Parts: sequence; structure tokens; C-alpha cells
Amino acid sequence: MNCFYDDYTNLGGDGILFSKTDNTFKEFQTFTDLEHSREKAVSHIAWHPTLKGIVAVSTRERYDFDGMVDHSAKIVLKTSVIVVWSFADPIQPQLFLEAPEDVLCFEFCPSDPNIIVGGCINGQIVLWDLSQHMDRLKSTKAKGRSKKASNMLTEFVKTDSIPTIRYAAASSIELGHQAPVTDIMWVPDHFEIQKVTGYALEAKELKNVQIISCATDETIYIWDLRSAKSNNPVFKREEDRCPMGVPDTFWHLHLKWKPFLSVNLFKSEPGGNHNPVKVSMKEMQGDRSVLTKEDPEGKDPTSTNRGDFTMPGGPKPTKQRMLQKVSTFLYVGTEDGELVYVDWMPQKDQDTGKSQTPKPVFYSTMHDSSIKHLSRSSFDRSLVLCVGGWLWTLWKEGVNSGPILYSQKSPKPLTGGCWSPTRPSVFFITRADGSVEVWDLLDKTHEPVLVQNISANALTYCTVWNISHKRQLLIVGDTQGTAHAHKVPFTLHTPMAGEAPSIEAYYKREIQRRAFVMGRWDYREHEKIELEAKAKREAGIAPAVELTPEERLLKMQKKYEAYLAEEMTFLRELGLKDDDDEPLPAVE
Repeated sequence: MNCFYDDYTNLGGDGILFSKTDNTFKEFQTFTDLEHSREKAVSHIAWHPTLKGIVAVSTRERYDFDGMVDHSAKIVLKTSVIVVWSFADPIQPQLFLEAPEDVLCFEFCPSDPNIIVGGCINGQIVLWDLSQHMDRLKSTKAKGRSKKASNMLTEFVKTDSIPTIRYAAASSIELGHQAPVTDIMWVPDHFEIQKVTGYALEAKELKNVQIISCATDETIYIWDLRSAKSNNPVFKREEDRCPMGVPDTFWHLHLKWKPFLSVNLFKSEPGGNHNPVKVSMKEMQGDRSVLTKEDPEGKDPTSTNRGDFTMPGGPKPTKQRMLQKVSTFLYVGTEDGELVYVDWMPQKDQDTGKSQTPKPVFYSTMHDSSIKHLSRSSFDRSLVLCVGGWLWTLWKEGVNSGPILYSQKSPKPLTGGCWSPTRPSVFFITRADGSVEVWDLLDKTHEPVLVQNISANALTYCTVWNISHKRQLLIVGDTQGTAHAHKVPFTLHTPMAGEAPSIEAYYKREIQRRAFVMGRWDYREHEKIELEAKAKREAGIAPAVELTPEERLLKMQKKYEAYLAEEMTFLRELGLKDDDDEPLPAVE
């Protein structure tokens, strides 16, 4: 028997100890660059898929359109970059990714992390290739361990040693988006979207080669990195040559790249189309269950045939199976606070005979301002978290009558959010007063379980990353260009026993409650109509009688005959007709 055993320390299930000291965020690191991030707002943050401790941050000008016009002389002199940081060296950035304009969104390629795609404020889609600088990122951690504290200031001054990587290719300005690109995502590597038809086909190479982007020009574009390219390209002009130091992987796309499929968001009523700002699809990178269900040849769909990105030079697969189980529907958040559910597959219009995007299945106007965040849960891809205006809503795909759960009005506008990657019932919400809300639906549904101030400035973006099974980091960006990394409390990132089935049962109850409420609304509406008809009968008012088609035709014919007789009388009064003239014959 261990007489020194501490029973209090070992309380709690599954190693979870609930204490007040473990229920707050603890600051871990802060990143800011005085040259490129000063007086700018953080627009996007992305973690490197394979290298732990590497994070990329993009910033944008805080001015609105009129402000950018007034300060255009100063803005033109600034260089737009994505700053790549390492937790091993929080003072000096590791890389600068140069862009033609401020980058609003970007993502690492899951199958080849050397490739980054981003959307700019001028509507261009930009590609970077980091393959020549990966050794620097991999050696950062070793240099950070051996670096002494006395050398920190000298390293901070030596900013000339930081490589600036020029973009490898940019899309065509005339053939691409005509407004700022607000969201971008990679199509999962297990399927491809067919040109023109929009069918989901099996991807033989298991590489991410297609991109979905949206902008406020009322369109969603789908791009393909593969393009017609000869094996031995001949540069006819000097300006067509790839600049020195820039990989020529995508240079054949530079200023010629255009989307192969467009998704238009038509409104059901006249008055323009929807302006998308966020987009989300059901299929997830790494989830190849649709291949398992539809693979008749017994091939291994979980094969991880990955490698560096190479342009296809050899023969392409001749046959690609159509994946019927892949959902072709997108959830789209708009600039006006609407949530739209639309199919990207074009259909032939019955009026014009042309193939175009069908009208949305439904759209909701729950939010009172632009949508700031739209994402699906990694545990249940049919659950969609939508943040915008002063509230957040939780949607279930297939339930079109409304959200299964929504919050009350927040005291401050909401600016972003993200799901917890380890707990299915937890998600994080950022606010304009610099605070972070943590919601645990198994604990409370009417208020957040934790509200903590992170910054003195408004927060703009947040994302979560698992460092290990015992440590999780939440990194948020603010309007001063600073990225704050905080440790997530142990109780908020460690899953509880039976949490997944419990939250799933809760969602089912909410769906049943929603269906019951909608049924009662329909019943009350029908009951109201019956009561009004009964009151009219008691008051002696004859109810409106529903006529048969023959009776309606006879009634219309009598009206037309009366019109002809009145017309003849009017013409006789004008002297255009004599009394002996016969009236015009009625149409039988």
C-alpha cells in the first residue's frame, strides 16, 4: 500500500481533473512583424500540415473602399506578403511569401505541403512553391534549441536573411474573379470534378489538383492545376521565361489560368444574385469511405500514394468511375448574412435550353450581417457551424426548415469561429471586443462555458491545432496584425467518456423537436383557417366557392361577351359604327 498516494490529485474520469486553474486560456506565444503586419488586420491563419510549430499568417489593410482610395499612395508602396513563423523563433519570421495584392485567404495543399494557394483582394488566385525552402523550415527547430537568449536581438536586426519567395503563378485578371476572393479550399484528393458536367469522378493519383474559390462577384469558381502543356516548352518571348529563383512548376499558368466551371447563386425572386463570402463542402480530405462503398475491383482506397507535386506528363487514366455517393451540394455564406444550399452540377434550363447552375434548394436569412465563418464538424460532416452578425447558428444537412440550434444575440459582433478537432461538442467563437467564447453543448446550450479576453483589439480569425494528445493551441489574429497563440485548457480539449454518442443523441433530439415545432405550426395554421371559415358561416357570410375548370371557363366567356357588347356601344357613340352593324362574334 502506498501511504503517500494523493487521492485528490487522481480524482476525475479518464484522467480529467476539473480545477479553476485549468479552465482558462494561457498565453503561449505572440507573433507580429513590425514591417509587414503593422497597422494591418490578420485575414487568415494556417498551420503547416506536416511540420509542427510552423504557422503562416496573412494580413490586409483595415481601410474600407473609400479609405483605400484616399490612402492609395501609401498602400501602393507597401509589399503584400504572407509571413511564415516558427514557434522555435517567435521574433524573426522564417519566410515571406510575396503576393500581387493583400491575401484574404490561403491554404496549404494537403497532398503536397510545398504548394500554397491563396486568394487576393484584386480577385486573383495565386500559387506558391516552397520546395526550395523546406530545409530552412525543417532546420528551424534545431536552430531554435541551440540559439542563446543573448543572440535574440542580433537575429531580430538581421531581417535581410529572411528569404522572400515570389509567387509561382497568378490567375488571369480578365478571366477570373472581378472582386476580392474571400474563401478558398482544395478539393479532396479522392475525387475530381469533371469539366462542363460537374460530375464527381474517382481520382486515380490521389493528389489535390482542383480548387474551389468564391468572391463577392456573385460566383464560385472551380480551378484545375493541370493544363495543356508540352513536355518541352519553347519560350517564344523573353517575358514568357520564368524569373530566376522561381520554380517553373506552374509558370505555364501565369496570367493564363482560368476556371473550368462556374457556380452562380441565383435568387428565387428578382433583385440580383447572392454574393458568396464563405463556402463549405461535405467531402473531407482523407475520408475515402465513398471509394470503399463503390469499389468493385477490390482496390485499396486508403492507399496513401503521396509525393511532391508533378505536372502530368505521362498517359492519363482512360477510365474514371463516377462516384454516386459524393455530395455535390455546397453550403454558401453570403455578404448579406444568408446561408445558401446549392448544387454545383449544372442543369439544362427549360426556358433557354442552356446548362446553368440550378436555383438554390433553400436559403435562410437568420444572420443580420455578413457571414464570417462557415465550417463542418470533423466528427459529423452533416453539421454546419455558421457565424455572422451577432449570433451563430448550427445546421443539419437535410433539415431545410431552419437551424437545429442558434444562440441569442451577443453583446458584441461575432468575427469568426472554429470547431474543436478533439471534442465533438466544443467550438470556439471570436468577438469584436477581443474576447473568445467557448461553447460546450453537453454542458450549456444557452450561454458559453468560458468567455476570456485575449486582446485589446478586435479579433478577426481563429484556428486550433493539436501539438500532441496532451497539448492543444488556439491561435487568434486581431486588427493590429498580431497572432496570439494560447494553450487550450485540458478540460476543453480532452474528450470525455461517451461524448460522441451523447452529442449525437442530443442532435437527434433537436432535429425531432424542430420537426415537431414545424408540424405544430402547420396544424395551427390549418386550424386558424378553419376557425375563420366557421366564423364567416355563423355571421351569414357565404364562403368563397371553389369553381370547377368548366365553370371558370364559362365565367370568363361571359365576361368577354360583356366586354364586346360594351365595346360596340362605345363605337356607336363615337359614330364609328351604325346601328345596323352586327356586333363582333364571340370566341367559342
